[in-house]
Amino acid sequence: MLKAGDIVKAVLAGIPLSHVCIILEDEPKTGHVKCLPICNFTGSEVPPREYSIDISEFDLPNHWFEDKKPQTWLRCNEIDCVHSINVDRKNKLGNIIESFPLLWSKVCAAVHDCPIAEKLSKACDCDYKIFEKQIKLGKKEKSNCGCKN
Repeated sequence: MLKAGDIVKAVLAGIPLSHVCIILEDEPKTGHVKCLPICNFTGSEVPPREYSIDISEFDLPNHWFEDKKPQTWLRCNEIDCVHSINVDRKNKLGNIIESFPLLWSKVCAAVHDCPIAEKLSKACDCDYKIFEKQIKLGKKEKSNCGCKN
């Protein structure tokens, strides 16, 4: 069963190549097959008008990538998704929320300050409440979004 934050290596719906992705919502417990929304990691410059967050400052595990590049972006768009039946257990690499909380926090802060994609906003909902409280208490300022579109 896949859950929000799981990092998987999978073939995206409609795209024949395997990508390292973050699952953005829990797999339904009903047993229905659903294409789960994702964001994927890329080492390639993201084309204009597509949303990405530069996460190069984080040292991601080498084994996640066939060819790890010096720059890494998290690419999010409204159409990318993964069917859970296309993810086998050996390709479940971990959970970003549990294993890389600072990276997840950076992603959610960027999305909070610069709305990227509706599906990512939903995944970051809990973090948003924390950010709003910190801003209200003067402990955090709304920052430059850290994203590119």
